[in-house]
Amino acid sequence: MPTPTAYALFFIALIFTSGDLFSAAKVGNKIDHTCVNKWKNPNTPLPVFAQKLHPFAGPRDAKALYKQLAAFPQDIDKLKWPKENPWVKTKGVKPVKASSFGWDKDDATKCLQKALDSNAKVILIDKMKGPWHITGVVMRSGKTVILDDGVVITGTIKSRRENSRQRLFQFDKCEKIFVEGKGKNYIGRYTEEDELGRNVGRKYGSTAIGISDSRDLAFKNLYIANNGEDGVSIGGILPTSQNIWFEDVVLHRNTRQAMSICSGMGIYMKNVTFSGTCGLPPKCGLDIEPSLPTVEVTSEIYLLGCTFKNNDGAGVQFSTSSRFPITFYAKDCVFEPTFPPALGIVQRVMYPQYNTDAPSDIIFENCLFKTYPGVTPIQFAHGNFFHVTFKGGEIRELKGMRKPSKAPIKFTLEREFRMEKDNSPVSRPVPEGSLVFDNLKITGFEGKDAIEVEDMALQNSVNNIYGIIVMNKRKLDVSKYRYIGYDAMQAEEKESKASKRRRRNR
Repeated sequence: MPTPTAYALFFIALIFTSGDLFSAAKVGNKIDHTCVNKWKNPNTPLPVFAQKLHPFAGPRDAKALYKQLAAFPQDIDKLKWPKENPWVKTKGVKPVKASSFGWDKDDATKCLQKALDSNAKVILIDKMKGPWHITGVVMRSGKTVILDDGVVITGTIKSRRENSRQRLFQFDKCEKIFVEGKGKNYIGRYTEEDELGRNVGRKYGSTAIGISDSRDLAFKNLYIANNGEDGVSIGGILPTSQNIWFEDVVLHRNTRQAMSICSGMGIYMKNVTFSGTCGLPPKCGLDIEPSLPTVEVTSEIYLLGCTFKNNDGAGVQFSTSSRFPITFYAKDCVFEPTFPPALGIVQRVMYPQYNTDAPSDIIFENCLFKTYPGVTPIQFAHGNFFHVTFKGGEIRELKGMRKPSKAPIKFTLEREFRMEKDNSPVSRPVPEGSLVFDNLKITGFEGKDAIEVEDMALQNSVNNIYGIIVMNKRKLDVSKYRYIGYDAMQAEEKESKASKRRRRNR
């Protein structure tokens, strides 16, 4: 725990700063130096925690993933978005109607499962007189599944009443599957008419599309809504789910998350809408959260032209730590205004335990973050472990609400990191990643600093901040916002005294 002396220094600092918060602009380190993400160097040794992998870790070759981190991101102009099944030849193959396997207006689960189990390469879920009521089906490899215009796939009455946990579509150890909707379609455990607003306060139910231990999957032009848990959930350990594509997909009003990525490599999204998540925490648009950081991966995640709006939690949230690199690239995405933050980055204990920053590269390029007055749209909690870059783009405060502005970017350092196994202190000072700005534009927020630091743990620094912000047409060197935490100040003072002793003893 911080010593009484530490608390005394903290409150003395508050007296000499305006307001209740430490403003990094007023107490930060003014030394300017070059930002280097050491993990971008392919010759950087693997961190200690990646040198000996857990026997159940999905990727067996950690070195290969760290080399990918050095080269991240890919050239997005060379990405080939699937227009049809790129893994199985289906040209000229006549679709087989799923209803031909015995559609039942009350429960079509057996009918759809028989169609998926059949030898048919292309399956058409055809429009019937009523919805396709199912409890849940298991997907099979090598299929192309087409939803006809107007098709509605929803839960049986029994599964809805019981709030079934069974996923509507389970992709388990699958590969080479292409799912496409033609025209309007609907996939959701609950119906629009019956469930409008009712998922608020509901217990966790089922996910629409659950993916685990699968690869080479593509989803195009689908509307996925009103599910009792996630719209889409991606996980898997042996092997890690990888090479999964989403294009023109809407994930709307799901209970927990629009999409959860617990484990995945090579997740590509274009023109995907994450909206209206409400019900049970975290209620995010996209949550990147390995539940088993020793074995799960969140690497090579791409979002192009995606939209986040009206989620009750953060638009994108990183609640993550992993033995493997965390790489994420978002370009031309729009975050519509909400009262929760558009972006939340939460630090976990694994990195301080190993006295290292996070092997990572998180990039937002030309993204627009809209926000209401009184909301901080970009929030970091606990520390500055990840390497995050903003290339261009804008944070725009909207007008018309009579609320005082808050800083557009904020660090809240309220956690003291200790070893999980024995609750002993981690090495001090706690290591940092970096935060880099390449001409990010900020509009509004009159009278506020661009970056604010609230320090209640007296353990972390936010010192590795680099680049230029253009705030209300005025260029700002963000080095002015650097903040040195108490532990780092103590370390600097100790080194300074030692240096003086060495000079006296010469």
